Order: sequence, then C-alpha cells, then structure tokens
Amino acid sequence: FRRDSNDEIFETISGDDSLKKNYQKIARRSNLGLAGQIFMYQATDADGLIFEKYDTWSACFERLRSSTEKAENALEICLITSDTTNLGRVFSFIHRVFLLDHDRLQQAYSVPSQMVIRILQRQWRLRDETMTEITESVCAKDLSLPAWQPKLPSHRNKAEIEGYLQVPLKFAFRWIDAPYYTTDLSVYVFRPYGKPPQVKTLDIILTSMEYEQIQRAIVVVNSHNTLAELRRDFLPQVFQQDVAGLPYVMRLVRVVCAKITDELVNFLTKACDDINYMAYEGRLRPSGSKMQYLRHLEDCHRAAKDCCQKNRCTLQVLLNEVNFIVGPRTDDEVSLINELKMATNDLDYLHDEVESSLQRILGVCRDIREQLDFLQIRRTSILGILAGLYLPLAFVSSFLGMNINQYTQLQPSWHNATHIDPTNPENRTISHSEIVDSGANQSWSLENFFEIAVPLMVGTILVPLVIGSIIRMFLQALGRGRTWWRLLFPFLVVGSVHITLK
Repeated sequence: FRRDSNDEIFETISGDDSLKKNYQKIARRSNLGLAGQIFMYQATDADGLIFEKYDTWSACFERLRSSTEKAENALEICLITSDTTNLGRVFSFIHRVFLLDHDRLQQAYSVPSQMVIRILQRQWRLRDETMTEITESVCAKDLSLPAWQPKLPSHRNKAEIEGYLQVPLKFAFRWIDAPYYTTDLSVYVFRPYGKPPQVKTLDIILTSMEYEQIQRAIVVVNSHNTLAELRRDFLPQVFQQDVAGLPYVMRLVRVVCAKITDELVNFLTKACDDINYMAYEGRLRPSGSKMQYLRHLEDCHRAAKDCCQKNRCTLQVLLNEVNFIVGPRTDDEVSLINELKMATNDLDYLHDEVESSLQRILGVCRDIREQLDFLQIRRTSILGILAGLYLPLAFVSSFLGMNINQYTQLQPSWHNATHIDPTNPENRTISHSEIVDSGANQSWSLENFFEIAVPLMVGTILVPLVIGSIIRMFLQALGRGRTWWRLLFPFLVVGSVHITLK
C-alpha cells in the first residue's frame, strides 16, 4: 500500500505507528461485507452508508469521512461494535500467520473500529475525555466476575459537599440473552455451562457536556447481532424529529430502554419456560447436565438482576439531570420524561420478577438433587445385592478350585498314544487309545458346590438383613413378657442342671 499525498484517511493515524502498520495491511483489501457489521453512520436529511461487498476498506473509511464532513449542522450518530468474532477474514493468510500472540491478534482485529474512532475524532473534534470513554467501551473485556472498584467514603463525601451536577458523557446499558439447554454429551464435550454469562452492552457516548451543543452521539455495542438489530429498528425512531440538545439524548435513551425491556422480557419468558420444564423433567430423568444448566441459569439471573439495577441507575441519572433544568418544557419533552419514568418502573418490576424466578431455580435444583440422591441410592442397592451374590459364589468357586487334596492312589484316565510300527513297509503311524495311570486332583461335583454356596449366601446376605428385626422383636417380646420369663427362667435352670447330672 502506497500512500497518496491527498489521502486524508492516512493523515488521521499519522501519530500511531502500530495502527498505521495494520491499516496498510487491509487498506486495499475488500471488506467482504464486514464493514456494515462493524460500524454504521446516519445523519438527518441523509441516507445511511451502504457498503458493497468488494469495496476496499480505504474506500469505506473515505466514504465515512466525507459523510461526516458534509453533515455539519445535522443530528449525527455512529454505531460501532467491539465484536471481533468474524474479523479473521480482514487480513490475509500470510498476515494472520505472524499474529500468533493473542494480544497482537486482538489488536489487529480491532483496526476497523479504531479507524472509525480516529475518523470521528478528527471530523467531530472530540475531546480527550470523550476519546477515553470511547476507548474504554470499545476495548472492554468480558470478565467472569465483576472487578472490584473502590468507593472510598472520602471521595463520595467530597462529591456530595460540592453538589455539582454535570451531564455525563456516557450512559451504559446492559442486558442478557436466555441460555439454551443441551444434553449430557454436549455438556461433556463442549462444557458450555463453565463459561460466564454473556452480557450484551450498549454505551451511548455524547460528544459534549453542554445541553445545547449535544447533536452527535456514538453508540458502542459488543455484538454484531445487536448492531444489525439497531440498524433496522433504532435509527428510524431516533431521527423522527430534528431536535438537538437534551431531547435528542432522551430520545436515544428511550429507544434503548424499549429494546432493553423487550430483551429482559424475552429472557424471563424463556427462563420461566425452562424452569417449568425442568421441574418435572428433572424428576423423571434427573441428570448432571440439568443441574449444571440450572446453575448456569442461576448465574444468568444474577447477571440480569445486576443489569436491571445498573440500567435503572443510568436512567435515574438522566432524570436527575432533566429535573435539574429549570424552565418551561415542551410537550415533547414532557412526554419523553414520562416515558423514561415508566421505563424506570418497568425495570423495577423486571428486577422483582427476576428475583422471584431466581428463587424458583433454587427449589428446582434442590428437587433434582434429591432425585439424583434417590437414584444413586437405588443404584447402590442394586450393586450391593449383585456384589453380595457374587462374593459368596466367587469365594466358593475359588475355595473348591484350590488343589488341597489328592487321591492317595493313582487313578487311571484315558489318554491318546501314538506308536510307529518299524516292520510296516509303508511306515505308517498307528494311533490308538489306551488307559494310562496318572495322578489326578479331586473333582468337586455341582451338588457339593451349592451345598456350600447357598448356606453361605444366606448367612452373608439374608441373615444380616433380618437379624436386626429378629433381635428387636425378641427384645420387645422379652420386655412385654417380663413376668413369664421370670417364672420360666428357674424351670429352665433346674431342667438344664437335671439333664447335666444325668
């Protein structure tokens, strides 16, 4: 790739050698339909960007740059995804061979999204605070558990004392999709339930902290599917009215809240159906995969609860900012505020429903664990009976098979003998059978085997099973007939002495 002197795309990354090097590898390569999966740009009174399959990456970025340059006073929004799942085709095979390290691989795969951010930074003149928020959203890593964040009382008290409110640069929203149950073999091979719940993220990042100047926003999502859904449903609702400032932000948040509410409702519907299925299927056919799935579903519920809490806090921050503004409000602003308040109530309701569903999971897990214990007890009993039958038979077989005694006299037995007749001209071999005396071990009959094995099985299996009941019944009878035993005991002693003296 040779840089042209008029290539302004190359000028936007002139200060980053690593990004420049990776961009040179993909600039003249076809995007293969991946550009539309990575970013999307829309402005009022303008058509959205549409990329052909064989457009080069440099052409796609140049089209984005020219579109942002034309829409100076319009409402603008750019959607970016941090998902690098399908970006292996961006680089050639030779380039992928040298990207052996995981960090280098992820850094290379993030080149398209980084290029979009650099173009927006140059065209929209983004400040360092905004770039920091964008970079944190794009480069966020999925953690199995949330990282600990310090909330020192001294810092919290300082903010309360200052009492200063400002428009936040980022509004973060979270939701989660419902998992799917797989069978025992799939769980054993792929181990899907050993992974943390995959939380979907959507961050609305503003380009200004002043109400009147807010007319641009960057939306960062962590999934290609989410970006495709937003392309279809999100943009038409955002640009219904050409109103900048805080109403533009509230309209963005309202559309996002509607999507989040639908996703959480779908999660709860699917989760409740699975819990109802597991409640009875777990009793009929309990298995370890069902327990693992319910544990994973429990983790998903806890993540959904956390999503509801964080989304509600984000909405409350925005509502507090709106309430802080003193002055008359238009009918559109009042309607947006009421819708955001209803969205807050919906999140509270969904939080309570998730908590209720979580309690049901714990009960179903307990029932399946009990069924597994019953099944294990039944299997152990069957194996114990089989072992009890096998051990006496094996003992008798090995005992009777030992060479302990021999017959004192040699007993004849039939053997084959071969003799060669030297007088026979044809020198043929003549075979005949004769009785040859030889020593032989004692052979036990099948009757002797069962005469020993059956009493041994009765003594080792049946007697231990009933001996406790027999002793208990004897002691109970002894306690109930204590008077009769006192009368019979002297007669028994006298009778035994009399028999002994005889």
